[in-house]
Amino acid sequence: MADNKQMKNVGDSLKQQFNRNPIFKERQAKIESIVQNDPDVQAFLAKYQLNFEDEIVRKSFSKLYEFARENGNDALGQKKFIQYAPNLIMNVNYIDVDYHPTEAFIQQQEAEELNKRVTMLSMPKSLRSASFEKMTTDDYQDRFEAIQKSLQFISAYTSKPNIYHKGLYLHGQFGVGKTHILAALVNTLAEHGVKSTLVHYPELLVDLKSRIRTNTVDQRVNEIKQAEVLVLDDIGAESNSEWVRDDVLGVILQYRMQEQLSTFFTSNFSMAELEEFLTTTREGVDVAKSARIMERIKYLSEEIYVGGRDRRNG
Repeated sequence: MADNKQMKNVGDSLKQQFNRNPIFKERQAKIESIVQNDPDVQAFLAKYQLNFEDEIVRKSFSKLYEFARENGNDALGQKKFIQYAPNLIMNVNYIDVDYHPTEAFIQQQEAEELNKRVTMLSMPKSLRSASFEKMTTDDYQDRFEAIQKSLQFISAYTSKPNIYHKGLYLHGQFGVGKTHILAALVNTLAEHGVKSTLVHYPELLVDLKSRIRTNTVDQRVNEIKQAEVLVLDDIGAESNSEWVRDDVLGVILQYRMQEQLSTFFTSNFSMAELEEFLTTTREGVDVAKSARIMERIKYLSEEIYVGGRDRRNG
């Protein structure tokens, strides 16, 4: 008991010293003034018919201070909970502060969840924000069919995800927006909970070649071929070889055809031009193997021409 009394005396002594300190008194008065003039604090007290002289308010002043600070009053110091907004609540014998995520934090979390559903390999970061709503209306007629078919696919896939839906093969000149359309497609699918992989095909092949020495080629090919929705971007821009055509592209397409997985392509080549390109490799000419690859591509996708100006150069 003696120890407790001694501690109380020390506490009272310190409190008296603080109260006599003009700097402390000035700061305390400033804090009280800011809290008392906070419109949200005033509204809360009015709701419960309380004023600052009431015992429950005096006992809860530290919570009112915390609320005013976290509510964005910079004069009270820096916020401690940046991603959460404060809310005053009435408990049994005191006022407390409750926290809920801010709208900005909720949107950030939603964006992160969407990003997790879309795997982009060697693709521009800007494609993360691609959407049909942001597309310009100039040259719209040149892209109308590709956009219309993309929207139809989204509607069909999200309403009946358990049946096979054929993808698209978008071809046209460099920079007309083929990749952007399909990026908008996978981003929209992500909003419906669908996972997709969008990969720059020539860069994928560079990656696979670098994996030969570590014996991890099959691991990467399996990741690509098993994607729920797959976009192979810029097919036909690669350096062709028998290994690329038969052991990489052929394996991916065969698996996706057998498993009925939706697959999309972009290319500067039409399907006929791509077939001719695939015929010749460094090892020689093989019409039959090229035709076999094209059979799979045609099974997996519908060919659509995308026209218009080169958007990458303004």
